Amino acid sequence: MGVSTIGNGVCDPGETCADEPVACNGQRAQCQANYICQGGNCVLDTSGVSSCPGYCVLLGIYSNGACTSSAGTCQAGGGIYEPVGNQWCSLKDPQADTCCCVPL
Repeated sequence: MGVSTIGNGVCDPGETCADEPVACNGQRAQCQANYICQGGNCVLDTSGVSSCPGYCVLLGIYSNGACTSSAGTCQAGGGIYEPVGNQWCSLKDPQADTCCCVPL
């Protein structure tokens, strides 16, 4: 079992604003970098993202990304398929609608 972070004054991912009432000040949470409080939970803030590569870099474990034709194509090229990033691919090219991130 992991160490609980409830009560550390930061709304960590998975915690609700009720878990951190001082840090969250009602419904607003102080989440870790790149996270925001949404619906009482810390979630990745993708508001500034406009592309699959931008999403990959925001995750912090990838150096870049690209839209490819399938998860298999992505993985065959050494990439990691990140399905949340697909939303930025399908807007540009329906034939390359799969977000493929490049590990650091």
